Amino acid sequence: KHQAALSAALNNKSDVLVELARFDEAELALKEALIIKKELGAPLGISISLLNLDGLYHKKKDYLSAERSYNESIDMARKDNSQEIEMKAYKGLYELSKDKGDASASLEYLEKYTSLHDSIYNSEKNRIIEEMKTKYETERKDKELFQKDAEIEKKKNQQVILFGGLALVLVFSGFIYN
Repeated sequence: KHQAALSAALNNKSDVLVELARFDEAELALKEALIIKKELGAPLGISISLLNLDGLYHKKKDYLSAERSYNESIDMARKDNSQEIEMKAYKGLYELSKDKGDASASLEYLEKYTSLHDSIYNSEKNRIIEEMKTKYETERKDKELFQKDAEIEKKKNQQVILFGGLALVLVFSGFIYN
């Protein structure tokens, strides 16, 4: 648990160091965090650390290291089945290729990013629609049950009134007969 917290703290430290433009110190912190995540065997944590490292290399204009790190991040994201991390890495590769002036690679990465983004968005949208359908069906069934219960109660009341009326008629008939 302490190692995971230490790794998270190192990632946060690197964010501050990048803001202060102390890139070398930030890189050391990120590499240390990455080592810890690898020791823990946390694919998602490794992917996130790699994404942070990618961004750092990109800011340093170390395009070769950034590209290598982005690709490693994509591989880890695929192993962990994390489409969101993979999508962010493709976005980073798109921006990296754009900065390098490589239009064809930039277009390729933009298409991959857009495809994943749409896939994630559509699956999320479908999940929300299914939840709404389920909620609607549940509410409709509850309403039907409530209506049936009300009808049953109404019929019971009508029967009580009918039998009560018949009892009164019999009692009055008995008085009249006497």
